[in-house]
Amino acid sequence: MIKLPTIESSLEIGIGNLSTGEVKSSSNFVYFNCTSNIDCCSNMDIPVTENEIESIMKHDYHIDQIIDKPSPIIINKNKINPIKAYILKKNPFTGTCTFLQDNLCSIHEFKPFACKIYPFSIQFETKEKYRLVLNENQICKSVIQTTKEKSNNLRHLKDSLKFLTSIQ
Repeated sequence: MIKLPTIESSLEIGIGNLSTGEVKSSSNFVYFNCTSNIDCCSNMDIPVTENEIESIMKHDYHIDQIIDKPSPIIINKNKINPIKAYILKKNPFTGTCTFLQDNLCSIHEFKPFACKIYPFSIQFETKEKYRLVLNENQICKSVIQTTKEKSNNLRHLKDSLKFLTSIQ
């Protein structure tokens, strides 16, 4: 029997601190470089905040093109930093994100934060400290476990820190 390599969902790749600007890689080393498999645009509910909806609308999209239901969900409910969000609309025929056109993101320059950091997600421990982990619904074929030298954990940690500090 062949044993295939697997990467656990929710695998922590590092921690960050919004108040100090420090990031630290964990000992779980991964290499991620998007290869446009589009699984993330096809199989997931993608949360989008009101600010992100407004940003998309500034590019001549109507609310009906962005979300299906006007009912929000709460991300991190009963936890630190709860966020009110909506689910990005899906194409009713294909089940993919409506912004996926010819296997490319048509709103790439202003896509939602969840898309920008996928296949990672943020888990806050305090209002300032967070963990960067592989998304619990990790289906991304572009993530591989690797050595410290080949890892790009720190790049993803720095990118997430930069984005999180820009929205505070």
